[in-house]
Amino acid sequence: MNAPGYVALEPAAWLRRSARVFGDRVAVIDDDMSFTYAQFDERVDRMVGALRALGVRPGDRVAVLSPNTHVMLALHYALPRIGAPIVALNIRLSAPELAGILEHAGAAILLYDWELETLALDTLRACSAVRGIRCGAAGDEFERLLGESTASGSAVPDEMSMIALNYTSGTTGKPKGVMYSHRGSYLQSLAMAYHARLDESSVYLWTLPMFHCCGWSFVWAVTAAGGTHYCLRKIDAAAIWRHLRESQISHFCAAPTLLVMVSNDDASRLGKPARPVRVFTGGAPPSPALLQRTAELDFDIHHLYGMTATYGPASSLENYSLKAQLMAYDGERAMFEAYGANKYRATGVIQWMLNNAWPSFYWHLYDYYLVPGGGYFVTRKANEPLHIQYRFDDRSVVVVNSRLTACQGLRATAKVVDLAGQPRFSRESELNVAADGVAGVFAIPEQSATTFLQLELRDGRGTKVSENFYWIPAKLAELDWSKTTYVNTPAIRYADMRDLASLPRASVQFSARPGKARGEVVVDVKNSSSSVAFFLHLRAVKPGTEEEIAPVFWDDNFISLMPGDARALMASGLAEAKGEMEIKLDGWNVQPQTQAIKP
Repeated sequence: MNAPGYVALEPAAWLRRSARVFGDRVAVIDDDMSFTYAQFDERVDRMVGALRALGVRPGDRVAVLSPNTHVMLALHYALPRIGAPIVALNIRLSAPELAGILEHAGAAILLYDWELETLALDTLRACSAVRGIRCGAAGDEFERLLGESTASGSAVPDEMSMIALNYTSGTTGKPKGVMYSHRGSYLQSLAMAYHARLDESSVYLWTLPMFHCCGWSFVWAVTAAGGTHYCLRKIDAAAIWRHLRESQISHFCAAPTLLVMVSNDDASRLGKPARPVRVFTGGAPPSPALLQRTAELDFDIHHLYGMTATYGPASSLENYSLKAQLMAYDGERAMFEAYGANKYRATGVIQWMLNNAWPSFYWHLYDYYLVPGGGYFVTRKANEPLHIQYRFDDRSVVVVNSRLTACQGLRATAKVVDLAGQPRFSRESELNVAADGVAGVFAIPEQSATTFLQLELRDGRGTKVSENFYWIPAKLAELDWSKTTYVNTPAIRYADMRDLASLPRASVQFSARPGKARGEVVVDVKNSSSSVAFFLHLRAVKPGTEEEIAPVFWDDNFISLMPGDARALMASGLAEAKGEMEIKLDGWNVQPQTQAIKP
């Protein structure tokens, strides 16, 4: 793209910026070696020349087998400057597994650390077309090429081209390749720098393997903030504690297994770190006992995998997107409904990221293309003038009236069913609610498993004026209020609704027809099964594609239907669509369906 003002988003640019802004600041420490940002940038630039001398060209895949060293870190900048994707290999895999990855990735060069030479040579024997280059020690071939190289410069890559090809660990079959783009990695590293609160005083200890998802993008995030990378070649609890006390470490990442090892090591009894440490963990939720122990050690734990703990691991990209929309829906609703039930006693709500520019599902209402997510529809619902809602804190149903007139003769209905669609509770009650007031209705009994709750509110004429649908865990998440900050309250235990994965399949009848006005489409959806049809999503797309037509204005979306229930949803704003389009329906436990229509 050559539009005026356009700048390609590339994470390698963070190093160029930090070399200019923080040139004399220490960028990298690796054992007895250290580099300022100016020195590290110059070394990376010479590394570009060395790689080009080896024949590396844009688009070539270069594999790297290395622990967390300054060489591994530098290659995450040098290869992107050429436009050659890095293939960082899991050093815990066997030679046959690594050979399979090299063949699948199409790598022509394997750069390997001297300490992993035996594993590298065993791998190369099965890959005769791959050239091996030893690196990481004085006298190695790669160091010789670096010494002979001069600054080579770099071209700005296509931001949508691949920056990294990362492979899974192979626990569920052969390792699978995942492609990262320059743009996506730039945005993710910026998000990690922000959420980790990295700054120029930060010292990040490399306990997380750089080969794992580009070190969760911290290979670039630390540099973006002007912090210091502290490389750690081997995982050793005593060494970690030595650095925590002597090296001013402020951040590190770790799976719960490593946290257990560090927090229970004998060295942990010798005193706390030199400064409070922010720790980011994922892979599995830490136990309450582990969180208590790490808190005693001045570790500020942050979970990065809350979706996995609550809804289970995603089985595909589509499944991840669906679960993320589910979390956004639930989270946005909780924020606005908590204020509604406590208005004028609560401090208020700030929704500052309506259409966040980078891909995310947190505080997300609609995207760059004006396609609304689950958060958009539930925000509109939670802020309707007359609203029925469930309070998670005391399990009560309340009606929030934001009108300036009182409402008399209302009737509230609640139905609770289990995951098999069997009734567990139902109740009706009449109520009045004052102008700009809140009225309690009745309480919902505590349940022993995940359940669904449907709420309806009708006026004195029997007209439905509000409805709401909840999925409620047996036990709510437990929050650590003592660690509340202005941006986060950490969870001691997440709500567990992984049993939603076993929700029985629902049979849904689905049809689309032109509406009364030009550009309108009405979609009729009926749940003809005995199971709940959960979190149904409707889209208008161009025929034969997945390209969503936008903007389109649905009167509701991401809906759920009790057994036997039906809804008619309207989409407007389709007058500019040329010719036919397709309406697609999908959801948590339904078969995707498509119908062609001309509005």
